[in-house]
Amino acid sequence: MVPQYQTSSHSFDVNADNDIKPPKSEILYEGYLYDVTSFMSRHPGGNIIRFYAQPGEDATLAIQQFHYRSMNKILKILKTFPKRTFQPSENENGIKMRQASFNKNFNRVLLNILS
Repeated sequence: MVPQYQTSSHSFDVNADNDIKPPKSEILYEGYLYDVTSFMSRHPGGNIIRFYAQPGEDATLAIQQFHYRSMNKILKILKTFPKRTFQPSENENGIKMRQASFNKNFNRVLLNILS
């Protein structure tokens, strides 16, 4: 069993050599949690990915909206990441929808652009 240490916002695993491993960053997309830890610093969109890597955030709509022109490429990239099925019990409060108004406004703008 790997010991785990908790701070106010992150947990850190410590291996047998007492090396601290950075916390895992996962995004939720269509019911799966994808481990994007190694991709965070390379995300072409900058730090926005950090928002969606917070527990309880669902990146599905954001990914579909921001990457609608390149979804085939995005899906290929997602396939390269380790993934696991999201269990609702992992988030006792359910998925937060803090970005709901943002998504609504983005959809409105997108429809205006496309029409």
